[in-house]
Amino acid sequence: GSLPPAAERKNLYTKTLMLPNIKGYTNNIMYINNRALKLIKSIKNANKNSVILLISDHGYLPKKGIKIGDVLQYNDQYYVRSGNFTAVYFPDKDYSTMYQTITPVNLIRVMLNKYFDAQLPLIPDKHYYNPGYVQYKPMDVTKEVQKAAFE
Repeated sequence: GSLPPAAERKNLYTKTLMLPNIKGYTNNIMYINNRALKLIKSIKNANKNSVILLISDHGYLPKKGIKIGDVLQYNDQYYVRSGNFTAVYFPDKDYSTMYQTITPVNLIRVMLNKYFDAQLPLIPDKHYYNPGYVQYKPMDVTKEVQKAAFE
């Protein structure tokens, strides 16, 4: 698909979060994917030994004012929100320290241990959700996320 004009892309992120705008969301993803691929190629061309971690902060965010439980089935509600996009490139192509349920906090630790001998212990891979109506009271939803992931 084609990208919207630059003037529209400028505020696309805000518009996508505020409106039930699947086309805007899709255009945003296509635009970001294109930019990310160019950035990754640039990094790899500049230094073949670069380590590249591309990690999102969270998964899909429903439109403002709708609680996740209102739009998704119970077993999937936290799974979708916790669905971080993660792409990893190790120059030695040895990914044996990675595992299916790794969370960003341990991904960073694995990378630091592997390339900088940081000797950081891995911590439990947890998922938290903070409902918009309760400020700064995150709920541990690890069991719900794992249940949805492996059903």
